[in-house]
Amino acid sequence: MELRAKYLYTSLLFFFLLGMIACRKDTDKEQSRLKPIAVYTLGIPETSGLCWFGNRGSLLTVSDSLGKVFEISKEGIIMDTLAYTGGNPEGIAYNDKTNTILVLEENKKEIVEIDTLGNEIRTIELNIPVQIAKHGPEGLAIDTATQTLFVLREKYPGTIYRYTYEGHVTDSVYIDFASDFSGMYYDQEGSFFWIVSDESKMVARCNPSGFVLESWSLDFNKGEGIAIDNKERRIYIVTDSDNQLYIYSY
Repeated sequence: MELRAKYLYTSLLFFFLLGMIACRKDTDKEQSRLKPIAVYTLGIPETSGLCWFGNRGSLLTVSDSLGKVFEISKEGIIMDTLAYTGGNPEGIAYNDKTNTILVLEENKKEIVEIDTLGNEIRTIELNIPVQIAKHGPEGLAIDTATQTLFVLREKYPGTIYRYTYEGHVTDSVYIDFASDFSGMYYDQEGSFFWIVSDESKMVARCNPSGFVLESWSLDFNKGEGIAIDNKERRIYIVTDSDNQLYIYSY
């Protein structure tokens, strides 16, 4: 009986380890390539952050160097320059429930809420711990259904922070699937995060826990802002270095 028990234990251990290896192989899939649709040059230096401007069919982005907020078309044409002037904006989100725009200021570690003309309404202090000053908050997104704000920290470590609309932290999730994290978008239809990495040159779709569901490689770096069109299955990405708007299908 003792010999039989040992045999049974050894067999179970073997199949357990085999299953673990199979699972690891299944989750370690090679990144897919996105299909390029178009590339447009933006007349905006150091673009960073991207979101849809409600149902207007246009996009909002910010200029890191100018501190300005711009409305652009899907072809990258500047449609409007808002009155707001910040210090070092890195992310942007639009709240269709309040018809206001949220701008993430990296250096001050705060979110500035403005109206659609660019007039300041209020400021939310983030109180995010940062080990190295230049690797602070990089991305901003919103779940308008629950009025939840999401702030993305670039690295050391990469983190997604959840805030109430009043500015209170409710949760944080560490992410480590890339060497840095430079922009994010919240997909309300599927409750997904879309995250772009500058250094790893990739886009990932994650669940609310930060687990990667799909990832795609990019053929450029300095991707700093991302927005998704689920209906057309399009990914829009703005870059910091060459000031381009890239459009892909997925």
